[in-house]
Amino acid sequence: MAPTVSVLTAVFNPTRADLDACIASVRHQTMGEWQHVLVDDASTEPHVAEVLAAAAAADERVVVIRRSEQGGIVAASTDALAAATGEFVALLDHDDVIEPTALADMVGALTVGDGADLAYSDHDILRADGMVATPALKPDFSPEQLRNHNYILHFVVARRSVVDDVGGFRPGFDGAQDHDLLLRISERTDRIVHVPDVLYHWRQAATSVAADPSAKTWAYDAGVRAVQEHCDRVGIDAEVTAGRLPGTYRVRRRLAETPTVSVIIPTRGGSRRVLGVDRCFVAEAVRSMVETSTYPDLEFVVVYDTATPQPVLDYLRAIAGDRLVLTEYTKPFNFSEKINVGVEASSGELLLLLNDDTELITPDAVETMAALLTDPTVGMVGPKLLFPDGTVQDGGHVYHEHVLAGLVGWHGTSPGPGQLRPLAVEREVSGVTAASAMLRRDVFDEIGGFDPILYINFNDVDVSLKIRATGRRIVWTPFASWYHFESQTREASAEPEEWAEIDRRWHDEINADPYYNPRFAPRRTDWLERPWHSGAPALEEADADQGFGSWLLDRLGGTISGSSNSAWWRAPMLALALFVTSWALAAEVGAGPDPLRRIGVTGGAVLIWTLLLALAFHRRRWVLASAVLLAAAPAVSGHLALAGWEAVAWIGTVLVATLIGPVSRARPPVAWALAGAVTLVDSGVWWLAADDRVGSGDGALAFVRDAPAAFGAGDGGWALASIGVWWAALVVLVAVWVTGRHASLAIAVAAALAVLTVVSWWIADQQGSSAADVGFVLLAGVLVAAAARFDHEAAGGPIAVTAASVALGVAWSTSLLEFAEGRWWAITAAVVALAGSIRVTIGLVGRSSAD
Repeated sequence: MAPTVSVLTAVFNPTRADLDACIASVRHQTMGEWQHVLVDDASTEPHVAEVLAAAAAADERVVVIRRSEQGGIVAASTDALAAATGEFVALLDHDDVIEPTALADMVGALTVGDGADLAYSDHDILRADGMVATPALKPDFSPEQLRNHNYILHFVVARRSVVDDVGGFRPGFDGAQDHDLLLRISERTDRIVHVPDVLYHWRQAATSVAADPSAKTWAYDAGVRAVQEHCDRVGIDAEVTAGRLPGTYRVRRRLAETPTVSVIIPTRGGSRRVLGVDRCFVAEAVRSMVETSTYPDLEFVVVYDTATPQPVLDYLRAIAGDRLVLTEYTKPFNFSEKINVGVEASSGELLLLLNDDTELITPDAVETMAALLTDPTVGMVGPKLLFPDGTVQDGGHVYHEHVLAGLVGWHGTSPGPGQLRPLAVEREVSGVTAASAMLRRDVFDEIGGFDPILYINFNDVDVSLKIRATGRRIVWTPFASWYHFESQTREASAEPEEWAEIDRRWHDEINADPYYNPRFAPRRTDWLERPWHSGAPALEEADADQGFGSWLLDRLGGTISGSSNSAWWRAPMLALALFVTSWALAAEVGAGPDPLRRIGVTGGAVLIWTLLLALAFHRRRWVLASAVLLAAAPAVSGHLALAGWEAVAWIGTVLVATLIGPVSRARPPVAWALAGAVTLVDSGVWWLAADDRVGSGDGALAFVRDAPAAFGAGDGGWALASIGVWWAALVVLVAVWVTGRHASLAIAVAAALAVLTVVSWWIADQQGSSAADVGFVLLAGVLVAAAARFDHEAAGGPIAVTAASVALGVAWSTSLLEFAEGRWWAITAAVVALAGSIRVTIGLVGRSSAD
């Protein structure tokens, strides 16, 4: 029998509908062992008593307590805790709702294995229009982040005995009572687990913090006191102040002493023009530290190649004086070995590893990082690094199916995406870049320094993970920052043997980052959810710092150029562009003398569909359904009149082909069901339509050869060319997927092709016709959507995947020219071919410049 969970809810004047929804969300739990304790804090609205009385009468597990006078949320929550009888207690606000499986999922996490004392889940915002938005997808327990910001917030379930041990809810902390309780529990136990599912919907009421973070400034004052008292209790000598953003806090640790910091800078004395200014990188790196840093005891250890120009060394001596240690390095370039040589030549208790292509921004950066290292549980600290244009170059490492720099491209003054504000707070990370990182000498010695086997890349990943393997934390801080002119001194490239080595050592760690979230899109570092998971837009419009028009242009531009910032957009966009065009061409064949009118009708539908699809992804997912209906309406009516029920199969196939790529990643069973259903429907349509189609030829071989031509035998110039391109593109796709470690995808595609071929050929044999057009549209749609999905992931040929996909779609479309008349078909096909060529060309150029 599962343990009982007592859900604690303090109630004061919620609307009837919101309170009903809150109570119903508990009543509808899949787990029956619960108690809902609702404490009415002397509400003045008469409906509150009515709703609570009705709930208690309907279910004996609902306990209602009415206070005679209003005492505030701490007093009401304390009364609720006193009445609780469960082994665990859960916190639920009076207007919020939880998912039906919330209690079962949380209890499961708390009782598995040796058990845990506290569990928290992800949550999102429940807007006034009833839609969910801005999911807060959280890391595993991050004590530094909790001091800076109550990132946990909702949904929290804790062991009752632990809550009692720490004293429950403390008077005087109204508004920050949950944060205060979490901090005190974290002092008592480290058995804290994270459930990475959105189980809680935080209502965006007009007076709530969810709607307006500045609505309850008094709560943030209480938060400052809660964090300050926590620091005092655990021995952190710090001053806590309100952060730049509501709900964030700055924990300014004090340095009791200022040990020598040795700044280790490997260099070859390179110079280059940056933003119109000639820079000698190592000279500028040291100069900026000497002139800007307020830290009193710095030692500069410059490990220079033999080829370093003598004037550079002379300048360093002049500017750093007796604080400079010059160490010559005579071997071929090896970054790891140069760091080790520099550390050996240094004398400081603290080591600041620094690339020569950096420039200090924050005067007290060294103090900030050194103060964090006074905590023995912290093994290394990394700062915020910015590109010369002020955008983020590194916000801490993210190991999420790859090794990535976090939040690249966000503006340096931005708090980052969503509710977690990852660029505004100090937080644990899995690793930091050696371009700028500080650690204690004893930690460096304990882990054996840098491994020379990793001579260019991933050496900082190895060091980071070795530090974490000792049980220490790595902290990233936004309050120390440098400019980093990345790849200005040496071309960035990863050698295959380096990647193989880091994967061999740390395969599990670089595929599961505890300080990221498994629901985030893979190989992305911008805290955005995998598409199609929660149904909520990952960002509100305000988070994007731009209006919808410019946002849409950016997305469409990225779709064409192959920018990684719009990778998951390419699946629906490419499939939409290619196959709605194909749809228009196919449905118009032999339809009459006025193709321009019908192309205009379909083109208008495509335009509406594309714009509304963009709007759906930008704000609300429900708009997607409206967009599809609105866009399909004129096309459905027009094509039903022209092509009968076969048009229904075209419409359904195009819709499924557009969506199946993203859906297959998030909900594989749903994708299989959709594909299977559409294939069955299409098979029936093929059978009904077969009598009206031109035969494909004798025998299975002829059918396989001619099937991509869709509308007949491949005995003409356009058709023969398109057949060749179609099959060549398919071979390229499968080959790239196999070499890119996506063999299962290749097998699935091959199996789908085999099934479609056999079914189509059997229908052709029975009905005397191939009727293969709809089936191959489905297959091609799946290929394009999947290829766009893998465009930024498949190792060994992402552009080849996209190029083959575009060629496949264009070839299918142009095959229709053999059976269509009129210059409009030639113009339309030329536009499709040109668009595909531009997309691939720009993608190739963009990818080569980015790599």
